[in-house]
Amino acid sequence: GKIMSNLEQGTVLRQFGLSLHEGERYANVSSLFGNNLAELEVRRNLIAYEREFLQDEALSSPHIYHHLRSSLYSSPHEHDLFKITSQIDPRERTGETLSGFKIFESQIINSSPNQVAIWYSPDGPSGFEGVNFDSGRLYLSIRGSDDSSKHFDIKVQPNFPILPLLGTIQERAEGGRARFDSSEVGKRYFLTHPIQTGLDQKAFLSWLEQYSLSETVPIYTSRRDSKNPDIRSLHSIVQELQSAINQRRQFDTTAEQATDMHIDPEKESNLLKRYMAVIQTYVNQSENGQVILYGCSTTSTVDQADIVAITAGHSLDALMSLYSTDHRLGTNFGFQQLGIKTPSLYFPCPKCGTAIPSGEGRTQCPNTSCGVTK
Repeated sequence: GKIMSNLEQGTVLRQFGLSLHEGERYANVSSLFGNNLAELEVRRNLIAYEREFLQDEALSSPHIYHHLRSSLYSSPHEHDLFKITSQIDPRERTGETLSGFKIFESQIINSSPNQVAIWYSPDGPSGFEGVNFDSGRLYLSIRGSDDSSKHFDIKVQPNFPILPLLGTIQERAEGGRARFDSSEVGKRYFLTHPIQTGLDQKAFLSWLEQYSLSETVPIYTSRRDSKNPDIRSLHSIVQELQSAINQRRQFDTTAEQATDMHIDPEKESNLLKRYMAVIQTYVNQSENGQVILYGCSTTSTVDQADIVAITAGHSLDALMSLYSTDHRLGTNFGFQQLGIKTPSLYFPCPKCGTAIPSGEGRTQCPNTSCGVTK
């Protein structure tokens, strides 16, 4: 097949919730801080990737971020590779995402131990042409007793009444609430107005649980296009959050935790295969040979041919922060939307249309019930 441009490769990879730019990052982490730390981040991200895109869970895994010189880092090493603000594209939502996050970051770092800060990033236009987020994110941070904080995010579907919730939290924390002419204006307001709740985690979760008892609209429906969608109430999310907060710091990324790791050189050289292996497991378990990748933008349907094609065409080492623009964009761009699926990666069987990977010398249709050879 043809060699795709960086633009095409990056666009295709977004179907899988991955970013072309992250390969360089893995190499840099490995060379500057050793393979152990890079491998630990990868393992953490593989777990988060499965939860985010394949299981489509409403509540994220917990992430530990470190406070160094008034900034948040995903590792205790003070380097731009781990600095969270460096992973947010300044073009996203005309800079409002980055400016909102910086306020949120300052609130977290300057708060007292156990205090909760929240930040909402809405559904709707992303600031990139033709790209819309199909659900919002409610980010929650809990200040640790040391120079770190624990972070979660909650997926929020567009019809959930998020403004009354945010307004009530704001009123409790700041003594008043902002009023808006439309929900779109209100949602955009909170993107640049994170809230330092002034409550510790126990008090905040107790209050949120009480609030959730009167909220009847689901906050998110996981796997909404599958046969077994999971309709989640705010109350159920609060209960899950309480349990997750009490877990040990299993997602911390300190080199000490990784000193005994034995790294397979093949795994190190092509991490994309490891992501595809996770997807492959779900494809194998599905009834129709397809799996849906859910993101905060449009969803993508992936089958065996997609996995074969993407693995043959790319080499990637993917690492992303919870707040990174690449992570937030998720699966917005798919092969089909760009029209580059068939011509650049594989061709359709002339009889049944099954995708046959190009450039591999394959002459038999992979669909066993078809049997076409050529």
